[in-house]
Amino acid sequence: MQMSYNLPWVFDEIIKVCEPLYGLRESRQIAKILLIDKFGISSRDISLQSNKKVSNELIRQLPGILERLEAGEPLQYIIGYTQFYDCKLKVDTSVLIPRPETEELVDWIIRDLRKIQHKLSIIDLGTGSGCIAIALKKYLPAAKVYAVDISESSLSIAWENAKINQCDIQFLKGDMLHEYFWDICPKCDVMISNPPYIHHSERSSMASHVLDYEPEPALFVPGNDPLLFHREILKHAAQLANTNHCYFELPVIDIDIIKACIKPEVWTKIEFKKDMQGKIRMLKCSKSKSHL
Repeated sequence: MQMSYNLPWVFDEIIKVCEPLYGLRESRQIAKILLIDKFGISSRDISLQSNKKVSNELIRQLPGILERLEAGEPLQYIIGYTQFYDCKLKVDTSVLIPRPETEELVDWIIRDLRKIQHKLSIIDLGTGSGCIAIALKKYLPAAKVYAVDISESSLSIAWENAKINQCDIQFLKGDMLHEYFWDICPKCDVMISNPPYIHHSERSSMASHVLDYEPEPALFVPGNDPLLFHREILKHAAQLANTNHCYFELPVIDIDIIKACIKPEVWTKIEFKKDMQGKIRMLKCSKSKSHL
């Protein structure tokens, strides 16, 4: 390659590779983010399709980047970070890339808790990149926030992300499926989790860029119960006098199956919420003494 290659040519090459996987609209967005964030090209130049020449550095790296995109590697792993609820988060293949529906869950929680945040301790169970805990601490700064994960590598990324976003969060390693964890787990007012909930039988319908690159333990639930972690958290939260609220991201599943794992004598206030696609993807359970 020579330095005579210009910006429109590079932009079109990226789209050509991405379009079969993502469609034209998303491919254009991928090309724009990649050029802005990895190579410092201005949004104005891209929008105006400026005929400016691109750097030797871009041309040198372009074949390798195109190869990774063509193989289906997510853009977020290529550039090394993602945006989540106005927070910049480092990501690599040890953590899931946060999804839009998780932002919707965070928004719901922030709206609920903003007025009483100074009284609250919050724990994010299965924190991954730290996206939920960090967004909550950023927008509920008076709350005490804890975050838990079973993976050392995930906790390392989450700790870095908390530092990047200047959020004071206490991190803890633990396995929610073992009783000993609940003995050491901080006893918080609010428990939140977006746990693994995909059944292994769903593999055949999943996109290859998810299966090939994102960490399986964060995607797939052990065994056959997609609500395994939800049940475990609700069981232990029910036994804690100060835990009055639990929020969850949900799999797309029959609502009656979800209701069956919630004890009405404990969780007297139950609310489901739909995502932007109109699917029930969020749940809030509260005890009777709750004021929310």
